[in-house]
Amino acid sequence: MKLCYRGVEYDYNPPVLETTETNILCQYRGRSLHYSYVRHIPIPQPVAEMKYRGASYRTNSYGQTESVGAPVDSIFA
Repeated sequence: MKLCYRGVEYDYNPPVLETTETNILCQYRGRSLHYSYVRHIPIPQPVAEMKYRGASYRTNSYGQTESVGAPVDSIFA
C-alpha cells in the first residue's frame, strides 16, 4: 500500500496475522458472526541478571524470574 505523509511517499505492508475461527457465535450491531482470534506468536524475552535490595535474580527467555545464589530467607537468618 502506497502512503504519503507530509509529502513523503512510502510503501506500507501491514503484517499478516494468522487467525483462527472458533465455534463461538456472537453479535455485533445486530449481526451474528463467529468469533475469531489471532494465533499467539511467542516473542522471546531478553535474558538479564538483576539485583533488588541485595538479592540477585535473573530472567529467563520465557519472562520468568529465577533466584541466583543463596535463597533470600537464608540471607537474613
